[in-house]
Amino acid sequence: MLTLCGVVAGVGWWCVHRFGKPLVSIAKAVKADDPRMPTGSTIAHALLQIVTVAMGSPLGREVAPREIGALWSGWLAHYAGLTPAQSRIMVACGAGAGLAAVYNVPLGGAVFVLEVLLCTFDGAIIAAAFVTSSIAAMVAWIGLGDGHQYHLPDFTLNAQLLAWAVVMAPVFGAAARLFAKLTSAARETRHAARRCLC
Repeated sequence: MLTLCGVVAGVGWWCVHRFGKPLVSIAKAVKADDPRMPTGSTIAHALLQIVTVAMGSPLGREVAPREIGALWSGWLAHYAGLTPAQSRIMVACGAGAGLAAVYNVPLGGAVFVLEVLLCTFDGAIIAAAFVTSSIAAMVAWIGLGDGHQYHLPDFTLNAQLLAWAVVMAPVFGAAARLFAKLTSAARETRHAARRCLC
């Protein structure tokens, strides 16, 4: 099954990159003057993620709903005649709504919009992020119910756990920062290698 998953993913993504329009990430879309994402390539990319996750791939299942939410938000904002700034907000809210719907986390979807995509705490954007994420989660209840996706055990807060958290928080923060730098460097190296080959 994992071999088949690898074949489907490899051939599928090769076809998307070879024959489709260049993919636009959500992060790039919310920074662009025209935040619309290419429809065919984005839908194919999302469908491949859904198929490979269903076959056992460790890809996160929230990526496809985020991409589809951002895709349709960008096109709807365009047809509604919104300004580029308003369109970028709608694209970010669409991505946050996808996250909120798949995991039933409206607060998580809104925080994703505010902290990760837009890096703002403007009152109007906060309202838009919370409203769209809440609506998306409620719509998902129709088919998935109102259950939590993951259940955490009850933790008892004590001095030992608190001391461990205080000591380890900087370590985990530094590790996350290092990981982000390494992945960014890997991306740059890949792009440089691709330019050399062309």
